[in-house]
Amino acid sequence: MKKAIVLGATGGSGQVIVSELLSRGTEVIAFGRSESKLEQLMKEHDHSQLLSYTMGDIFDFKTIVEAAEDAEIIFQCANVPYQEMALKLLSLGESVMKAADALGKKIVIVDGIYVYGHQVAKGDENHPKQPHTKKGQIRLEFEKLISAKNGKMPEH
Repeated sequence: MKKAIVLGATGGSGQVIVSELLSRGTEVIAFGRSESKLEQLMKEHDHSQLLSYTMGDIFDFKTIVEAAEDAEIIFQCANVPYQEMALKLLSLGESVMKAADALGKKIVIVDGIYVYGHQVAKGDENHPKQPHTKKGQIRLEFEKLISAKNGKMPEH
């Protein structure tokens, strides 16, 4: 992959993905809503020639489309505050998927462990998805939304 966009690039997961992609020689477009945080990310990477940024609203698929036009793949690391998750997470997913569909781009979703619930076996990608928290249940709905839009259902 020559060029990728990272949505939510200044968050915890986004920063790690940006760093990893840069270490592999991939051009990265950092997408976020805070110019000061995006500038700080640029500074942390010594204003690498491989790194650029664009500001946008994750809930407005058109800004994602404009930013991701030249990228080969979209890394979705954006999130919403916990207290807003029930109201906003699925609309965030809809916006990201609408942009990916409009561009015909592959998307990688970066998420946590909430969808797995209590550990009943060694944790890996085959662990059953049985969330026991509200956050886990919302994240699982988000995953189902993305998978359905992507033409496949997640394994449980």
